[in-house]
Amino acid sequence: MKKLNLLNPEKCAELARGKVAEFKRMQELAKRRAKRGLARAPAAEGRIAGNTGGTRKGLDDALIKAAIMGEIEKARELVKEGADSDASYADGWTALHGAARNGNADIAGLLVSLGVDLDPRTNRGRTPIIEASANGHLEIVRLLADAGADVDAKDNDGKTSLDYADCEDGVEISTFLCGRGAKSGDGLP
Repeated sequence: MKKLNLLNPEKCAELARGKVAEFKRMQELAKRRAKRGLARAPAAEGRIAGNTGGTRKGLDDALIKAAIMGEIEKARELVKEGADSDASYADGWTALHGAARNGNADIAGLLVSLGVDLDPRTNRGRTPIIEASANGHLEIVRLLADAGADVDAKDNDGKTSLDYADCEDGVEISTFLCGRGAKSGDGLP
């Protein structure tokens, strides 16, 4: 655990702002989940019906897989069964990441309509809009940006969705993102 230098007021203030922002983000996610009726069930409730092994974690993993594979009907069924649309694998990969990376716009739209976190990060710092941009999926980039995703989010390498669009010869994606005021990782438009 890091030791705090309590003699440095700037560092203390910066840490406090970060903790407050994270707390507010978690509160907002909890509100959205509760609104959708998807708050986590107590552990005592145990198993949930379904062909996914019956556990909530099984449902969540199956939803991520359905998003990756583009299985919209399966995704809808899993959400009805109680899968958490914001759940992630240990590396931070969510259903929205899978849909964005593989160009599954119907599933991305379903997840956005459920109020998922638009900017979850993988262990590499990549957000769904970065995945969509890096893989040339303009429709999903547009969907996520219109829903409020952070077009300037940087991954662990300091790259943004605009940087990845440029790398993939994504002229249309780059044009769209620039129209939204997106900046590259080095701060240039």
